[in-house]
Amino acid sequence: MINQLLKQVLLQNELGGNKSLAYKLSLAHGGKSGPSFGVSQFDIANNQYGKNLLRRICKDIPDVLDKYLSNGFAFGWDRVDQVLVDRISKEIRLNSELVDLADEKQVNDLLQYCYSVCNLPKDPNLSSFQKEVIIVLADTVNQFGNGVSGIHKDSGTVILCKDFLGRDSVIPGEFIEAMRARKLSWKWGKKEPHDVNRRLNNILDVMNIDFTGDAVSVDDSADEPITRDSASWILGEE
Repeated sequence: MINQLLKQVLLQNELGGNKSLAYKLSLAHGGKSGPSFGVSQFDIANNQYGKNLLRRICKDIPDVLDKYLSNGFAFGWDRVDQVLVDRISKEIRLNSELVDLADEKQVNDLLQYCYSVCNLPKDPNLSSFQKEVIIVLADTVNQFGNGVSGIHKDSGTVILCKDFLGRDSVIPGEFIEAMRARKLSWKWGKKEPHDVNRRLNNILDVMNIDFTGDAVSVDDSADEPITRDSASWILGEE
């Protein structure tokens, strides 16, 4: 089932396969991401849904959360008192079921969004190759698009997805290599090529794809960066 595949991919790509890390605040390294939690890594600095979810989780300690947020935005998340971080992480662990439900919703929303921008029905009967395209796109949106808001129907990445989805014959892993070439051309890819390769290699592993072809050359001239303001610099949009 594609939902399970995407959950496995997000677990590997966001948390290195360690589910326990979903139930604590984690600081991203590089980029403009704020503290995150959950398998999907809900970013509480840039994602209103993440903020609202954390406020619901911390309903019994609102003063602690308010102090954490105000200090983080004012002085930098890495300078907030660790006591506040640990107290909020404790609340996240106590509300692990709520976090899991939010992750389930995120996975479903990501898939439905990807189906929509690729002009697929809501519950498509996907071939293994089509799953490869949707999984890679969903992981990209989750990483750069702050949930499901960051990539649009006319972006170069979606155009590439539609092109591959319309082909009669595709080598397993060929789309992933096309996306590798595209992502390595982005500003984030040039700064952190290891991250690009790690995430795509994890997808190959989770989907049990053994790519034996050559890397695919992709024309990036028509690419439009994903449009999340807080992540626009990652894709080269100043």
